[in-house]
Amino acid sequence: MEETTEQSTEQKPQSDTFEVKQSTLVAGAVVIAIIIIGFYLGSVFSDVGNSLDYVVDNGLLVSSDDDAFIGNEDSLVSIVEFSDFHCPVCGMFFKETVLEVKKNYVDTGKVNFVYRDFPILSLHANAGTYAQASECGDDQGKFWELHDIFYNANYDFYSLPAEERGESPFTVELLQNYSEEAGLDLEELNSCLDSGKYIDEVNNDLADGQFYGVG
Repeated sequence: MEETTEQSTEQKPQSDTFEVKQSTLVAGAVVIAIIIIGFYLGSVFSDVGNSLDYVVDNGLLVSSDDDAFIGNEDSLVSIVEFSDFHCPVCGMFFKETVLEVKKNYVDTGKVNFVYRDFPILSLHANAGTYAQASECGDDQGKFWELHDIFYNANYDFYSLPAEERGESPFTVELLQNYSEEAGLDLEELNSCLDSGKYIDEVNNDLADGQFYGVG
């Protein structure tokens, strides 16, 4: 399997975007969740329609690309998270924040939540492979099942004292176990990974995140 590599961020993201004035950006330190709140003039959002692409302050365009999302597609509030399945703070963010946001805002139809890949390969050797696997899982309608399994494993590992952690839960071998637990067809998954189908997709997310100042 090929590992994801970083790309230059000199150019703006490739994804289609819409320029709309006035918006609000709220960002965390390591895990960046971009929250764009749409309570502006109705005429402004009539130009955006049902798209999940929004704009943040100073004309910076934040795109949801075509990445996996949950929630009300027509919501005027979109949360775009750039994250790494193997990042310890990301696992904490999932367990302590994302699940609450999902319960109180996504499940009630108030917002939609978009996940974009940001594997930190200098720290997490298999993060790119796991990101690609999640995209392959999306082909089978299992993205969010994998997402939750990956982050639960992440949180369970890093919540232990360092001396009690044991072997890494992020091996390629364990990826097969997680995928089976999520209900994926493993032959189809491995064919997708071996083909490198989503290397460019993950790299595009990574480049976009770097352009927006993530990391």
